[in-house]
Amino acid sequence: MKYKSLKVDIKTPLEKQLKKLGVVNYLDLSQFAHSHQENEIFDVEDGSEMLGKSPNECMEKFFKSDRRGLTIYEGLALLRKNPKVFGSHFIDLCGSRRGGGDVAHWWLSGGRPELGWSWASGSGAEWGSASCGSSLKLEPRNLETLESRVLKLEKFAEKVEKVLKI
Repeated sequence: MKYKSLKVDIKTPLEKQLKKLGVVNYLDLSQFAHSHQENEIFDVEDGSEMLGKSPNECMEKFFKSDRRGLTIYEGLALLRKNPKVFGSHFIDLCGSRRGGGDVAHWWLSGGRPELGWSWASGSGAEWGSASCGSSLKLEPRNLETLESRVLKLEKFAEKVEKVLKI
């Protein structure tokens, strides 16, 4: 399943978010590095398109298609958006890694989501790596950039209107 965008909570500690969502956590979260920590992600795919492929295979495909694997933070945003996301498959979060070969992943057990790890080289028919196409970190400099882009587009639109006499 795809989502146009998801808001990501990067301010609340992971442990607190996991507890609030009722996720059983088997990880020492301090051992995991996250490739990105953004406030919003776009063009999100829940992993169903990557079923049966290892996280390493998925990362190669993501790189070639200008995508990236989701982190634990972003996986929580996906879970908040669609609590039934595990209805058809489980999710590798290859944007969060431990050491050289472990990735975080979600699965459902006894009706509750669980967070653990797997080898990045392993795959299973019911597992898929979730990804996104782009992200935005909401910082003052990014907001200024967005505002300046909007102003430029508005000026451009005015010129077009004058030329076309709309």
